Amino acid sequence: MNELICDPKLIGLKANQDRDTIESLVDYYGLENVLQLLGEVCSAKSDHILENWQDENLADVWDRATENILDAAWNVKNDNKLLPPKS
Repeated sequence: MNELICDPKLIGLKANQDRDTIESLVDYYGLENVLQLLGEVCSAKSDHILENWQDENLADVWDRATENILDAAWNVKNDNKLLPPKS
């Protein structure tokens, strides 16, 4: 997986810089908060697509992405509560 993220041909020439930026955001704000924000971005994209392009299928894709990302944020928040204490 790391090779895919670092391969500039797949996500642009600034791939490593972009990855470092995202990592810094996660370090500073926490994974849960970054996922929450990403979920908000996906939801806004869905709304924009519906309002401007009336493409319900594409909007549904973004809505599903929103749900999956917010589920991941919930899991990050609650995983520590579900795990037994470290001994």
